[in-house]
Amino acid sequence: MKKKSKEKSEKDRTTISKEIRNHCFVKPFRGNNEVNCSLLLKPPYVCNGCENSSRCKQPKMLYDAAIADHEYRFGRQYHDFQDYMELHPMSSIVEMDTVIGTTGEKGPSFAGLTQEDCTLLASHINSAPRLSLNNQSPFEAAKGFLGINNIHKLGIQQIPFDDIDLSIRLLRK
Repeated sequence: MKKKSKEKSEKDRTTISKEIRNHCFVKPFRGNNEVNCSLLLKPPYVCNGCENSSRCKQPKMLYDAAIADHEYRFGRQYHDFQDYMELHPMSSIVEMDTVIGTTGEKGPSFAGLTQEDCTLLASHINSAPRLSLNNQSPFEAAKGFLGINNIHKLGIQQIPFDDIDLSIRLLRK
């Protein structure tokens, strides 16, 4: 019994907090990505389970264990996509590899994706606004020189801002 107590006391009590802070993500609210809530300064550091969540009109800081598990398994995280966009602000096209992983040992292959999966990814990726396009999405920018009919021939649809999902959940079936 004493051995168990000793082992328990030697573990880092902040492990869960670190896990949550390392794998949380922001769900924007009406185009706003800036999370500004005093409740997030203390555990659990996310909006999951907050009694005000359904009434809150701010972006939400969320944690999803399934997404965290996938990030561990495949080595890519949502913040990798955000970092890429920050480091390459003039880039108007994002490599799909940045969002769903590499084809190498660490990440999944594109082999299992259907054309519908790829079109869905392209629609979500190209609906996200870019600083390099004056806060327009590549979809909106392309309408001017390709025309909406040609974009639709590619199967790409504009996704409403609040519905854009750049996480692996998008491909869950």
